Amino acid sequence: MKIIFGGVRGSGPVSGAGHTVYGGDTTSLLIEGAGGERIVIDAGSGLTNLRPHLGEADDPLILLLTHYHLDHLLGLPSFPPLYQKGRSLRIVGPVPSSGNPDTWKALGTLVGEPYWPITLAEAGAALVVSDVSAEDGSWVGEPHRQALTMGGLEMRAHPLVHPGGCLAWRVDEPATRASLVFATDMEWGRTKPEQRRSFVSFCTKPRPLTALIMDSHFLQDEYAGHIGWGHSTLEEVAALGVETGADYIIGTHHAPECDDLTLDERAEKLKAEVRAQGSEAMTYLARQDLEQELVGQGNPEEEAHNNARRVLEMVEELHRLGYERLRIAPGISPSGMYWRCTVTHADNISADHGAMVVDEKHDAVTYSSAAGDNFFGWEDVSSDDTETLARKFVERFPVIVRLGRGDDEEYAAWFAQVAALAREGDLPYAYSDWMEEKDPDQLPTVGGTRPLPMPPPGDG
Repeated sequence: MKIIFGGVRGSGPVSGAGHTVYGGDTTSLLIEGAGGERIVIDAGSGLTNLRPHLGEADDPLILLLTHYHLDHLLGLPSFPPLYQKGRSLRIVGPVPSSGNPDTWKALGTLVGEPYWPITLAEAGAALVVSDVSAEDGSWVGEPHRQALTMGGLEMRAHPLVHPGGCLAWRVDEPATRASLVFATDMEWGRTKPEQRRSFVSFCTKPRPLTALIMDSHFLQDEYAGHIGWGHSTLEEVAALGVETGADYIIGTHHAPECDDLTLDERAEKLKAEVRAQGSEAMTYLARQDLEQELVGQGNPEEEAHNNARRVLEMVEELHRLGYERLRIAPGISPSGMYWRCTVTHADNISADHGAMVVDEKHDAVTYSSAAGDNFFGWEDVSSDDTETLARKFVERFPVIVRLGRGDDEEYAAWFAQVAALAREGDLPYAYSDWMEEKDPDQLPTVGGTRPLPMPPPGDG
């Protein structure tokens, strides 16, 4: 997922020599999905800067609106996709609890006489307008809808505290696990505790948050003179970004009176606030025309399994290279949190059963999933393929591989089953209580759902 900032100012556009770094156009953001999907959030004057990124006339497009204040709509009347015959354009906007005005009526007031020579109905695009309640974020007229989807992207809304109402938008890309929450024009200082809890939940579900892009219009010591204006502070952005666990904490909706030097100082302050709270998130103030790739947080369980599978496949490759007497003793850490696997040779495996190491202090090395992809303490193998991992094991543990050299077709055949099941999603475990019971028939795997025959005994 990529985001492009078309405009990052609030209240109104500005220009001049002191506004060339962060830009002077008002709020508009483009989101590009991995599949080429395009979503625009808000139509401020910065919408003009996004024109080169909007695709062709036959590419579908969605415009999500946070609210109808003019600084967020200035670019809409001259928005080219409105006038492209057959262009599939969906616009989604907030509706107050009274239901009036709905999105069509609100936009039709702006795009039409006396403010514009062409009406919304005459514009030409294949236009679909949808409404979201500014009261609770639900889809008006669609009680069962939880999210709007476009290709691989999902869109959800959440109400914010702002004069006249406002929506935050969350966009998720499940395939890449990237996600963002765009919360401009939010007054966190007047947000009630239950509303705060609801918003934090919105930021953290259904998956971890990649980027929080939030209104940082004021500093905290400025806020007392602007209560009720509908904006948050830079310090609140830092605190909320850390609380939600965002990988990127980005301030936006910059006050028009703040020039580039002032915003540079505020950017440093925002970063310092985030670091003081123990977060290493990428932290900055948004800049006009900035493009940012968002990389989603990985699934820890999936990553742990993939690393464990790579260790097993490395041993399988070593067997193919003629080291069939290399053995494993798989298990779980005493805390129960991590998968562990000791690699040794057949002379160091008990003759009573094939998964117990006789002496773990000699001729044996152990991998724990707690180490991630630093296999056996190596820090240079994160991107290595199986063959390279096997070669490094031979180079770095010459005694173990020398003692593991030789044929053991029975064990190698058993181990091939282990590697195959790991590729399907199951890792082998040898539990301590199983050891005590000396069950001669099965070696349990994860959850005990995929039992394996007992490995052949060792020579120790």
